[in-house]
This record gives sequence, structure tokens and C-alpha cells, in this order.
Amino acid sequence: MLLALVGMAHGAEVTKLPPFLRGDLEVSYQMALTGGTLSEGDVDVARSNYEEHRIHYGGAFGVAPGAAVFVEMPSYLRARQSYADANEMIFDPNTEQGSMATGSTLEGETVIEGEGFGGVWIGARGTPFSEQWTGWGNRATWLLEVAVQTADSTDWWSTSEEGRGAGPGGPSVKLRTAFSKDTGTVEPWFNATADLRSWNYVTLQDTDGENVNDAWQEAHDGAVPKVYPSKTMGADVGIEITTSESAERASRSAIDLHLGFDYHTWADVPSGLYLPDVLPSSQGTLVTQSEYMTAGAGLGIYFQVMDYLKFDLAADVDYVTPHRLEHPYQVSTGADTIALGAMFQMEILIRTPES
Repeated sequence: MLLALVGMAHGAEVTKLPPFLRGDLEVSYQMALTGGTLSEGDVDVARSNYEEHRIHYGGAFGVAPGAAVFVEMPSYLRARQSYADANEMIFDPNTEQGSMATGSTLEGETVIEGEGFGGVWIGARGTPFSEQWTGWGNRATWLLEVAVQTADSTDWWSTSEEGRGAGPGGPSVKLRTAFSKDTGTVEPWFNATADLRSWNYVTLQDTDGENVNDAWQEAHDGAVPKVYPSKTMGADVGIEITTSESAERASRSAIDLHLGFDYHTWADVPSGLYLPDVLPSSQGTLVTQSEYMTAGAGLGIYFQVMDYLKFDLAADVDYVTPHRLEHPYQVSTGADTIALGAMFQMEILIRTPES
């Protein structure tokens, strides 16, 4: 899962809060696509494609002037990892490692799919200073946010009686800070986020789909197998440009242009999830995935059609740096790996005429 769509840049609204005793309700459709070759040295050994579709629900309520609490929940309609034109993983006696470079081509397409609800985000936001506070003379708005996410009932890393989920599994803590400056029709902004994902238990399976957790614990002095997803830290900077505004109709439209990057730490994941084929010796074990970065640009188009209703459209494109997918094998993502993200959001603004 290369895109953290919950944190998709949202223009200068990264510093906005609902007024005291007022609220915002939002629902959005979010999509992520990631594609590129898998390479072993100079040899392309497979084509990898990841696809994710989800509905994101959220609500925020102003509990004090300059402070709000919020709740968000993702519903994963579909997560799909597929591999095409993939070579078989074979044991290379010269290197005493698995290799896909000289393996025969696998027939058909390897597909892994999941769906389900993710964990619930609960958090608080506040503005230590804000341009909205008349009489204070603040020349910019600064926002701080902290949130926690509960663990998934089902996750992407393993299958259960309910099937495979699509969420990250373990709980997380999110820290965010943002700045914006209203200069009239142009509003520059900056947003930085850290998603500190924790571990969660995982069910390891062999090539026949049988649970091998007991064998893992026996081989690791009773330790329970745990997945450690990547922790993500990133920043975005952009400008929101007002294209039209009507005080009489309480309407406004704007476009947003932004640049951003994310750093993803190493991760411990089940073998065989990010490669189309692995040796039986690693199937049913945990492997380490190397760190990587993404960098890209995005565009947002925002419409507030009246006091109480707003629509947002946004799209991002990111370049994903090559990184090793499983430490027992010399297979990495290719230099052509690109990630695309898109979002359509409807927001209901619970207001009174004077707010």
C-alpha cells in the first residue's frame, strides 16, 4: 500500500476547523493505483500492479474556539495486488539463494485480494494561533493534530475465516502540523504528517494454505509472529488559488497545486505477499522489506456551492524509489514504478447563518 490516501493533501484546508459548537461531515471515494516492473539486477522478472478503492467517512466537531475533535473510518471496497509476466522463483546453487532471473514464465496472473473496514481514527485538532481570530493580529494559521487508530478486525497481511482484509492491521498514532497564510486570492500552505504504525499479530501460512504459527513459535523460542508495517513521514507544500467567490450566494471555487514527498521505513511482512512466487523455505515466514521514498505533485479543485455543501476533487502522481521487497531475494521494484491517487469528496457543513 504505497499511498496513504487519508493524508492526501487538501489545499489550505489543512488548517481549517469547524466553528465552536458546529461540525463538518464528509464522505469521500478514494482510489490508489501503483504499477511498475520487478527487477532482479538488470533482468525484468514480473509486472506488479496494486489497486485500492475505498470509501472514507469522517466527522469533526468544534469543542472550543480553535479546537475540534474528529472521527474517521475507512471502508476498503477492494484491495488487489496482481502480477503479470512473472518468472518462477528457483533455487540458484551458485548464489545459494532464490532467483527469478532464469526461471520459466508462470502461467496466468497471480492475484491477491482483500476487503473490509479499517480501524477507526479518533483525534483532536487545535490552532495555537489563527488568522480567523479577529483582533489578535495573527498573520498566519498554525494547526496541530494528534490521532490514534484502532486495530483492524481483519487485515491485509493474512487470511482468516472472514477472508483477507485490506487495512494495515495494527494500531497507529498520527501526528500532524500545518500552516497556511491567507493573502487574498492566493493562500500558500504547508502540511507535515507522521503515521507511526505499530505491529500486529499475523497468521502465517505454508504453500498449502495451512496455519504454521506453531512451527514459527517453536523455531523462535515461543515468539508470536508479528507484522511491522512501514511507518510513514511526509510533507506537502502548495498554493490554493481562489478562482471565483460570491458572498451573496456563499459560494466559492478554488484550485490547488502542490508538491510532496513521503519516507517509508522498513517493514516486516509475510513472505509471498509482494512477490509472485517464492521458495517453500521462505513461505510461512516473515521477511523484511527495505525503506523507500515517494515524491510527486498533485492538483485539487474545490467547489463550495452554498453555506452548507462543498465538493472536492483531487489527484496525485508520485514516483516510487526502487526498493527490495523481501530480504531473502534480490528482487526490487523497478525504476519505472509510479503511484496514482484520486479522491472525490462531499462535505456537509453544519453551520448557522452567523457562523
